Amino acid sequence: MESLIKLDRKGRVVVPKRIREKLNLNEHSFVKIYLEGSRIIMEPIYKVKKVKAKALKEAFFDAGQATFGE
Repeated sequence: MESLIKLDRKGRVVVPKRIREKLNLNEHSFVKIYLEGSRIIMEPIYKVKKVKAKALKEAFFDAGQATFGE
């Protein structure tokens, strides 16, 4: 399945309806996007692990302090 789509001025794209329907994607769906050579790959993510902000903050504190070029 292939479609030619145009980016808007902010770099956004609209996934064609027939592709969204085939992959069961809706407005709350997540996709992973990455580069593979010169290709842009989008993969649907059906299970997203939610992390509480407190746990995330603690993870960063446990990692130590960041240093910037001195």
